[in-house]
Amino acid sequence: MGRLKERAEKLSQIGKELIRRKEDIVRAMARNVGMTRQDCEKDLAFISTVLGRIGAISRHLVNRQPICREGEEVALVLSYNISNFTSMHLARLLMPGNRVRVRLSSQAPEVARLLEEIWSPVFPEDVRFDFRHAKEFMEWSLSEKSVRAIILFASDAAALSYEPAMRASSNKKFLFEGPGNDPYILLEDADYEKAASALVAAKWVYSGQACWSPERIYVHESIHDEFTEAFVAATQALTVGDPLDPATQIGPVPNELAVRRIKTQVDDAVKKGGRVLAGGDINGFLIKPTIIDRASPDMIGMRHETFGPLCFVQSFSSPDEAIELAGNDKYGLHFTVWGWRDVGKVVCALAGENYLHEVDDFIFGKFGMLTVNAPIPFPERSLKSKGAARPIGLRGYGYSGWVWEAIGDRFILKQGPRAFDQETSLPLGAKC
Repeated sequence: MGRLKERAEKLSQIGKELIRRKEDIVRAMARNVGMTRQDCEKDLAFISTVLGRIGAISRHLVNRQPICREGEEVALVLSYNISNFTSMHLARLLMPGNRVRVRLSSQAPEVARLLEEIWSPVFPEDVRFDFRHAKEFMEWSLSEKSVRAIILFASDAAALSYEPAMRASSNKKFLFEGPGNDPYILLEDADYEKAASALVAAKWVYSGQACWSPERIYVHESIHDEFTEAFVAATQALTVGDPLDPATQIGPVPNELAVRRIKTQVDDAVKKGGRVLAGGDINGFLIKPTIIDRASPDMIGMRHETFGPLCFVQSFSSPDEAIELAGNDKYGLHFTVWGWRDVGKVVCALAGENYLHEVDDFIFGKFGMLTVNAPIPFPERSLKSKGAARPIGLRGYGYSGWVWEAIGDRFILKQGPRAFDQETSLPLGAKC
């Protein structure tokens, strides 16, 4: 208990230092990845608050021990959009008593150096920042015996390529956190005005660059016109521009690759009958929030993550059709449903289990997180009844996320919501 308290006090110190260095972080995030001042400041306030009370929310670790033995560590590999939340992930891994080696995206070098300056004096022995190329770092982590677990945020294609190396490893755990192509469903009796307002908050935060950001919007045909009118009006009122301007709500995407991906998806949708209701304008790395109506499942953006200020709207005529459309995807991160009469039917059809579980193969058509009649996936606003997935830290089904474990001759696949502190700790006395 004493060591747990000591770690919690150190993490509270990190939270205060993040606020003290807020302006440096805001400017670095804007320069490196285009994050707006609004989004960055909200992130830092939230993260600092959580770190300040990490001891209270980590009481479940009192009777647990770290997965790492003496000289072992957890390798944490992050994508560019995770930069601010690096501190949250580190906290969850450190609280059980693990040592962590973290590799941030090369897209955010200033942010990585700032975080190293903040973390190294407080956790000089337990946190190391690594600046090797991502592929080199992953290959080292997979082959290095001292690395007990690997946590990777990346594309599903990149993660799947590491399966042979994981199968050849021994006593190693691989936790993957990947993309989403999240459905947002409005049933016939949904409050479409509240749903439109909530979608603006959920979709355009981080300029659409959140893995749980809704991308496939399914609306019952009876309320389609009213909903899209409200959604478009609220979207067009957003301020697009300089990420450091306090008034800016939508900033630039980080690189040319993101611009090409979004342009390809818009052009493809228009060729296949899609109608641009809002946005579509691209000025350098600035992309106005874009809404495509009359979407169809064969569009690229309906089958692949957009990860930017773009979403697609498609009508449906029945709850069964909505369930089929939403579940017909290779990703299973998060879904939202608005309505009353048939909401239980949708939840039971699409929600996965409450926590990580062993499976024979990847499960498609299920989701690890859900939100009901609310804007974003807060646990207290999600159903807790049987069949409803709790948004525990991370997620997912399909290619949105999984866990591989190499234990002796066994190679185990798990899917479902999970928590890093739980997955990188063991009951006291358990053999590591």
